[in-house]
Amino acid sequence: PDNVSIHFTHGDIHRGSIMGSSGVDAPRILALIDWGQSGWYPEYWEHCKARHVGELKNEWKLLAVPHI
Repeated sequence: PDNVSIHFTHGDIHRGSIMGSSGVDAPRILALIDWGQSGWYPEYWEHCKARHVGELKNEWKLLAVPHI
């Protein structure tokens, strides 16, 4: 749609571009790497792009994508 906000976004979030802490009690995202596809996109872009990464039913799609 044409009536959504535009935001600067990473453009390619997937498990390989997220650096996290190794703490089991409270893991945290430390950094996002690989900003080669970043740019100004519609507000829904990151969610739609993340849905198409990896296999259809994996941990990424079941646990992470709903929070993006």
